[in-house]
Amino acid sequence: WLCLWLWGAEAAHFQSGAVSWERVEGSTRTVVFTLRTMWLRSYSAESVFAGSGLDLRAVPGDTLDLTGTEPVELDVGDGSAPYALRLLVQKASAGEDFVYGVSTVMHTYQSG
Repeated sequence: WLCLWLWGAEAAHFQSGAVSWERVEGSTRTVVFTLRTMWLRSYSAESVFAGSGLDLRAVPGDTLDLTGTEPVELDVGDGSAPYALRLLVQKASAGEDFVYGVSTVMHTYQSG
């Protein structure tokens, strides 16, 4: 099983998301998870979406540590420590108040 922990993400700033995965070529146990998520750009707790835009908010090309009251993490379901997520911003809009991006995690499952 797979779980995306959003305990640290408040309902006020997480908008939507999708998770996909693919096996790394040549490996039977290594996969890459891709998470595509959209967030409220104006969310201001701890300057979560601060970036290089003219308004000091995130814009395409910025990389953000996803956090709220706690880090946003991906649990890959095998008992290993969850991965804190970083978002590579692909789209952002001040007028529509969103930031959209991709997080990737590579994980190797133990045989067993």
